[in-house]
Amino acid sequence: MATPVNCPNCGSTLAPGVTVCARCGHKLDDPPPETPAAGPQFTKTPAPLQPTQIKLNLNFAEMRARWGLEQSPYLLAAVALWIAAIGFGTLGHILFLTASTPNDQASGQSWFNIGIAAAIGAVAMGVLVHWQQPSRKGGALDDQRIVGVLGALSLLWIFIAIIFGFSKRLDPETSWFYYAELFAFATMAWCVISRPLPAVFGTMKTQNIGFAGMAACAIALFIGLIMSGSNSYATYSKGVSFQDLGFVLVVLVLAAFLGLAPEREGK
Repeated sequence: MATPVNCPNCGSTLAPGVTVCARCGHKLDDPPPETPAAGPQFTKTPAPLQPTQIKLNLNFAEMRARWGLEQSPYLLAAVALWIAAIGFGTLGHILFLTASTPNDQASGQSWFNIGIAAAIGAVAMGVLVHWQQPSRKGGALDDQRIVGVLGALSLLWIFIAIIFGFSKRLDPETSWFYYAELFAFATMAWCVISRPLPAVFGTMKTQNIGFAGMAACAIALFIGLIMSGSNSYATYSKGVSFQDLGFVLVVLVLAAFLGLAPEREGK
């Protein structure tokens, strides 16, 4: 049976097996028994984020900071309406193109109308966002890319509509025009929300180019109006195409004016 020992420093009685005095902290001469060396330790570390994930996280954080997500209660409504507009319009486009009866076409057109109304609502919410945060910065590259894609798709859809119109196929022409109109308003909504275009585009020279573009749109609308009044069906369908082209271009030009980034503070 192990017997108690005394601390050589202070003389306190220590319990068997104790190696350090609880009173003075003196270590006894006998070292503690060695414990077997532990094998290699393996710790599970979290998998590092992939470069794409890191880039997306940074982009979303930058967007929230630019748009004032926490300060603006209207921003989420604007983005939700923008997404809903694309979804409703796509549904209407599919229903219209695959319709077998006039009632089916009317159903598709109703979804188009809801989508366009949602896109215009997103524009209105974007205006409210800027009223709340008038000093927010714009001109970000991510937002420019989104607007560029939306605008390019709008132009693509309207030119597809023109092809059908010149082929005297007014039903698909009408559907593609509605789809192009929807994307044009969606482009405007994103321009109002994010103000992606650099302020340099607001110079007098570029404004003159914009006014010239508006004049060209007005001419296209006027030509379409004259041609659509013709008794010839071929001339009528071409006139409708000109009107549709002019209307979509008007919306896109206005979107460009509304998408100018505000001047940066300190400049």
